Amino acid sequence: MSAWRIPERYRIQPHGYESEPGQSYGYFCMPGLCGRKLYVIASDGELKQNGAPFDVRWEHVSVHAREGKKDRTPTWLEMALVKDLFWEPTACVVQYHPPASAYVNVHDHTLHLWRPWGGAFPRPPMACV
Repeated sequence: MSAWRIPERYRIQPHGYESEPGQSYGYFCMPGLCGRKLYVIASDGELKQNGAPFDVRWEHVSVHAREGKKDRTPTWLEMALVKDLFWEPTACVVQYHPPASAYVNVHDHTLHLWRPWGGAFPRPPMACV
């Protein structure tokens, strides 16, 4: 069984981000903490570059929070809510901090979660956490 899932009840259709129910990607708006709204762009990794699939497919969500009309960076608990909506509780996902030379910042208050297809990547021993 796949760990990836789509919370259809939160799917929205803003211009430029349209997707059909049942598709494994899209734009979503869900309740966050303390009256915030969480906006999520999600993909199961079926992306292509120049018409060819990537070597490794990655499930990915990007998340930003909004409180009223003010954008906010999501909290740890809000990221955990999103993680549990898009992946099974047993799935391990990561937030990468790449080298400064590889930073991409399209939205100041957005955080990302990633999981490679198959879900197998190294994790530190529990004693180190």
